[in-house]
Amino acid sequence: MFPDIIMPRLLIFFCCCLILCCYVPALSAINGRAPVASPDRLLRGSLLDAQSGKPLPYVSIGFAGLPAGTMTDSRGAFTLLVSEAYLDRTLRFSVVGYQAREIPVRQLLQEQAQKNKLEIRLEVKPKALAEVQVKGKNKRFVTQVVGSQIGKLTPFHHVFENYTYATDVVRGPELGVKIQARKYPAYLQQVHFCLSGTGADITRVRLKLYSLQNNLPHQEMLQKIIQVDVPPKYTGWIETDLRPYHLMLEQDVVVALEWLRDENETEKSWLASGLVFSPKNPDYYKAANQNQWKMLYRESVGLYVTLLYQK
Repeated sequence: MFPDIIMPRLLIFFCCCLILCCYVPALSAINGRAPVASPDRLLRGSLLDAQSGKPLPYVSIGFAGLPAGTMTDSRGAFTLLVSEAYLDRTLRFSVVGYQAREIPVRQLLQEQAQKNKLEIRLEVKPKALAEVQVKGKNKRFVTQVVGSQIGKLTPFHHVFENYTYATDVVRGPELGVKIQARKYPAYLQQVHFCLSGTGADITRVRLKLYSLQNNLPHQEMLQKIIQVDVPPKYTGWIETDLRPYHLMLEQDVVVALEWLRDENETEKSWLASGLVFSPKNPDYYKAANQNQWKMLYRESVGLYVTLLYQK
C-alpha cells in the first residue's frame, strides 16, 4: 500500500496531466494552429490497356528496389495503403507485354482526389522474344534438360506467399534458374517445377523469362502471360507445355516462377529445393516484384526446362 502522503500527490499529478492534454489542442486552435490531419494515403484504382481500355489482371505495383506494393486482381483493380515514409517516392506499374510506367505517389493521390477514381493505362511493349514455329523435315533436333530435377522428398524448401501485401510485409517472391543451351537458337518445349506442398484450393503461378545482365535477371522477355493453376492441395511435379507459344531463345536466360494467388489457404505453399554446395550456376530469388534479385548459393530449387535445338 502507498503511504497516505503519496496518494494525494499521485492524484494531483494525474489531474494535471489530464488538464494539460485537453489544454494543448485548444491552445493550438486558439493560436490558429489546429492539429494537422494525416494525408489520405489509400490508393484505389485500376490498370487498363491504353488502346482497348480492357482491365489488366496481375499487374505488379511497387516501389523500385523496395519490398512494398501490391498487385491488381483478376479484374485489374488494386488497393494500396501508402505509409508516410513512401509519400515522396514513385510507384512502378509493370506487367508482361506492356511498357512499365513510373508515377509519383503524390501525383496519384492528387488525381484520385480530383476525379474520385484512379485509372492507369499501359501501352503494349514491342516484342523482345522471337516466336517461331519449329519446322524441319530433314533436320535433326536434340532435346536438352536444363535446371534442377531434385525430388519432392527433399527436406529443404522455399516458402511462397501471396503477392498482395501491406508496406510492412514482404511477400510475393519469385524464384528462377539460369538456362544455358548447348546451342542457339533453342526452343522452349516444357517447364517443370516441383511442389513439396501446397495447402490452398487454388494456387496460381506465372511463368517469366528474363534476360541477363551482370549475371543477374534483367528485363522480362515474354510478351504473353503464361500462368498455371495448380490442382488443390497438390504435391509433386507439374509440367507445362510451352510449345504452343513458339518461344525461341538466342541467348542465356533466367526462367522464373512468380506466385500470384492462393485461395482458401490452410498452409503456405513451397517449392522444393535441395542443399547444394558451391553450385556452378546459383539460382535467383527476390522478395517482391520490384525488389532487386539476389543469388541462392547453397540451395537449388526444383525447376527445370526442356529445350530443343538443331544438331
